[in-house]
Amino acid sequence: MNEDYNIEPDAELGRTTFEDDNLLKQNTPISKPISPRFHARRASMQEATWTIKDSFHVTTKDVVQRCIHTLIPTTNFFDVIDDRPDLYGPFWITTTVVQALFFSNSITDYVRHLTGSIDNPYSIGKLVSAASIIYGYTAIAAVILWGFLVWNKCNPKLLDCVCIYGYANISWLPVSLMTPPFSLLSSLVSHIIKWILTSVGLGISLVFLVRNLYPVCQQAGTYLCKLSMGGIIILHILLAITLQLVFFK
Repeated sequence: MNEDYNIEPDAELGRTTFEDDNLLKQNTPISKPISPRFHARRASMQEATWTIKDSFHVTTKDVVQRCIHTLIPTTNFFDVIDDRPDLYGPFWITTTVVQALFFSNSITDYVRHLTGSIDNPYSIGKLVSAASIIYGYTAIAAVILWGFLVWNKCNPKLLDCVCIYGYANISWLPVSLMTPPFSLLSSLVSHIIKWILTSVGLGISLVFLVRNLYPVCQQAGTYLCKLSMGGIIILHILLAITLQLVFFK
């Protein structure tokens, strides 16, 4: 079967004129070169994200070991963490202490409710107070310490400051869990025992802080080191008194 095909030799398929090419170039958006600041900003964001991820890359064994060295501060804590400060331990320790304070206070108030001392045994405001006091103190004290060290060119890391103050909170965990049973005793005896427990918690955490922060603050000079140690001790004593008056009274 024969078929006729009409071929136009002059047809120009898939080709544009010179004028069309110029018009296409004018209408096509040209990508601008990326600013070096963009690359620097992106690299900084990636580095910050990587740092945050690294601060949670610890094992349960690491956290337990750090908690033990916090309660029994026989070794420099910075040698224990070995330039690997974490946020996992401080976050969960602080959160657990907040819950323990609210739990112990609720039990104490319930015992008082049974004896007719108070009418309402539960107060959600105590949970808010516990979170505000513990989280607030940990964050503010760590930032103040970091700012002091930066001002005196001691090259500190904010993560180190948060880590050491976060682990220092663990001493309040046994204190808060041991106080409710003593509410069954007479008011005077209960107050004395609770003050003793608070003093023990204060002493353990304060020895841990002073032992580990004194060599760091000493880089700022003898006078400033003593001044900073005085501030650390006073702030921690105020924390202990606040916990005693709000939760352990």
